Amino acid sequence: AVVSTQSTGLLALTPAQPLIDHGHFQYNCISLGLTLCAVLALTRKWVCTGSALFCLALNYKQMSLYHALPFFFYILGPRYNTLKGIKEVVKIGLTVVLTFALCWAPFAYTAGDVVVRMFPFNRGLFEDKVANFWCSLSILLKVKDLLARVTLVRAALFLTVFSVLPSQLL
Repeated sequence: AVVSTQSTGLLALTPAQPLIDHGHFQYNCISLGLTLCAVLALTRKWVCTGSALFCLALNYKQMSLYHALPFFFYILGPRYNTLKGIKEVVKIGLTVVLTFALCWAPFAYTAGDVVVRMFPFNRGLFEDKVANFWCSLSILLKVKDLLARVTLVRAALFLTVFSVLPSQLL
């Protein structure tokens, strides 16, 4: 536990992060700090606390979606196939639902608008989370001219899940 606390502290105090982060006014280190605190909580077996902290990171900045699958598999992996595990999963699920409900309560009447702003697929994939792949591919193949936006969004989702899933199952 001491080593994980020290490692987490060193990661949180990386001097380049605040310089890069605040240089373009994104404030990513808040969500990264919450994610690091979630990791620390999980190393101490505080699963509900870690889940709540990660939900806060995710709700602060959707950039934390990059870490969602590892968290999901790490938290739920050892808890399947036993009655005690099912009870823990229900407890974790309630923690996640309550955390999301608290974060989204102020936006109850405008949630759809908020989601559209968070994931602006109307602007195309070149401005979204998988832009590097699509920009590189567009040199050889103009997929945005060949496929409808809905098809591109589904393809991006499929390729993202397909590319990260093998590492989650090992």
